Amino acid sequence: MGTKMAPLYANIFMGYLKQQLLMLVPLKPHMWLRFTDDIDIQWRHGRKDLYEFLDKAHAFHKTIKFTSDISNDNHIFLGKSHIKGSQLVRDLYLNPTDSHQYLLQTTCHPRNCCKNIPYSLALRIRRKCSQEADYERRTHELSSYLCRCGYKSEYVGKAITKASSMQRHETPKYKSNTIRNTFCSNVPPLSPQNIRHH
Repeated sequence: MGTKMAPLYANIFMGYLKQQLLMLVPLKPHMWLRFTDDIDIQWRHGRKDLYEFLDKAHAFHKTIKFTSDISNDNHIFLGKSHIKGSQLVRDLYLNPTDSHQYLLQTTCHPRNCCKNIPYSLALRIRRKCSQEADYERRTHELSSYLCRCGYKSEYVGKAITKASSMQRHETPKYKSNTIRNTFCSNVPPLSPQNIRHH
């Protein structure tokens, strides 16, 4: 949202905040990974010291506040994962604050935007879920969210079927996109007599 530089400013600021915070605390995380505003830390100093560290992090800046999920079993960072037997099981992670509001089909965005939303979301689930049962459950949830936003169930079903036909290891591959000039699909192209010269 906003200027194209906004994510860069946010990254620079959060990097500086981390540097300043870790200079002031006596016990530091064993590892600190960050992607924009998602942070993953590994802690080796005990639960009591972890809570103290999180309290200091939360109070460190007057407007930046941290929320945390602490677990010895599940790993939540850009997705959800856990060890089952000798396997790493990956699943989609949905933030509890996610309201599942998607672009309405009545929008003036190009038709391809609405056409690609169900498929893109299903493909994301295909990429994240390593177990077929989790994939089926998550796509069923997705279908109900999209239908609630006015998408036709038949249309959503086709998108999910298309994503299901892909092998999971193929999903990270990206295709080059064609740039379209028309923003609003409901407005006809301008003819020469509609264009006013100044």
